[in-house]
Amino acid sequence: MTPFDFVTYLVGLPTAAYFAFVTVRAFAGEVRTVRALRPRAESGRTQAATADTSRTGAQPAAGPEFVILMPMLREDRVVREACEHLVRAVKDGVALQVVIATTEREEQERREALAELRAAADRGGLRHDLDQALTRALVPAAHAPFRHALETGRPDEAVRIVAERQRPTTAETAADVIAELNASLGREVFHHTAAPATATGKVGQLNAALRRWQEGRDRARDVPVYVGVYDADSKPDPAAFRAMTDIVHAEAVAGHEPPEIFQQVSSYCRGMGAMRGMRAALRLSDAIAQTRWALGFEYDLFRRYTKQARAGGLRPLAYCIGHGCFVSLGFLERIGGFPTLSPNDDLALGYEASLLGAQVCPVPALDYCDVAPDSLSSVRQSRFWFHGSARFATDLRAFRDELGVRPSRLQWWYLLAVGHGRNIAWAWRAAAWVTATALAAADARWALTAVLVALHLAYVQGGYLQTWRHLHTLPGAADLSGVREFPVRLLLASLAAASVTFVVRSLGPLTGSLELLLRRGGVTSWKVER
Repeated sequence: MTPFDFVTYLVGLPTAAYFAFVTVRAFAGEVRTVRALRPRAESGRTQAATADTSRTGAQPAAGPEFVILMPMLREDRVVREACEHLVRAVKDGVALQVVIATTEREEQERREALAELRAAADRGGLRHDLDQALTRALVPAAHAPFRHALETGRPDEAVRIVAERQRPTTAETAADVIAELNASLGREVFHHTAAPATATGKVGQLNAALRRWQEGRDRARDVPVYVGVYDADSKPDPAAFRAMTDIVHAEAVAGHEPPEIFQQVSSYCRGMGAMRGMRAALRLSDAIAQTRWALGFEYDLFRRYTKQARAGGLRPLAYCIGHGCFVSLGFLERIGGFPTLSPNDDLALGYEASLLGAQVCPVPALDYCDVAPDSLSSVRQSRFWFHGSARFATDLRAFRDELGVRPSRLQWWYLLAVGHGRNIAWAWRAAAWVTATALAAADARWALTAVLVALHLAYVQGGYLQTWRHLHTLPGAADLSGVREFPVRLLLASLAAASVTFVVRSLGPLTGSLELLLRRGGVTSWKVER
């Protein structure tokens, strides 16, 4: 065996073994998840709880009640749609309060942007860096007229546009929407809080909203309360609230404490049927890949974690997702609110729960949301997530010192091993496959090359087809995703593009890993304007 042969097999065989393992795990995990998401028969959990009640005499606790916090920044165009969607759950009888959490920083940024646009009008010239100011200060339809007024030497017209076509802040829009919806419902369900401009990011808005809501709540009611977080583009399914209620009641009947955290996993394929053009092929394959991860890995992770946490066994490292996450009010009070030490506060919340052994129970109902609008945004998004994931050990140590928690040595090292293994695989698996396949082909090791290609097709294209089929069969998924409206030629193009997406998406965690190894760069936001 030559040195080149040795390197080829040294890289190729572990890579092949890894992809064989994750392919089987993803297929099996998605099957288990889909089974859990299908509607339960009449003899399911609720009737079982009723039967247990009749045998034991125990009564399920009242509630639970839900408080949804929706942090928003420059989302005036979607706040009405987000609130109106939740009216359905209220009318379905869900004990629900909704808090739109904005920040005073948005008004401050608008004032600064307006001043910048007025200065540009006074100069009579167009600067190249006005895009951000236009986005923050004016409604989208006014951007082109403003630029045209400057280009044609009409500063008075530019000033008029600035005065008359200002973009409303999310808080201004929310105030009107909230008043209208509360009036139609005949009671106060929707609320608004504005975090001070000094509050840090999304988590600052969440904690400010939580404190404000707690000040006005009725503390005489002794019922479980869950504080949920959704993004403005999420569309919560009322079935999620029913599922959580069933689980809380079943745990009460069994004499157990309800879960500290409920976590939904997401389908990122909402509205895909309306997409057209070849760019849609890449975007759809990205949406399918993320949905595949949620169904094949995330739901199964939460299921396994909760099983081990309940049994007091060795539990893996769990994380939370920043939308479709419901945290019991008691647990939030215990940990002092949503964690502020990390820009990725949702991941950090899961790490804190993992350290404490708190349950992170999956919700058997999907959260439907949007995928990143293009490949570049997807790379930025995944790099942002990776930076938060890569600091898991730092977060765990900080929580350990802050809370005075000392897990067993075996549990501690297991959390670290799972976290490091997950990050290495996430950042380097695509690079490892490309390298292994290229080496095998260059060394004329055709059997190994064929195995690597077959495993790639099984993992990427096979997984794509499995998830696509489940989007047709899961309750409501076909309508919300629009998969039946997708042209066949575009579907085939997206299936082929899945391999490209597999490599492109890996650039986010890969570059994030290299940045950390070289001690360069920091965590930057990937969020784009809606």
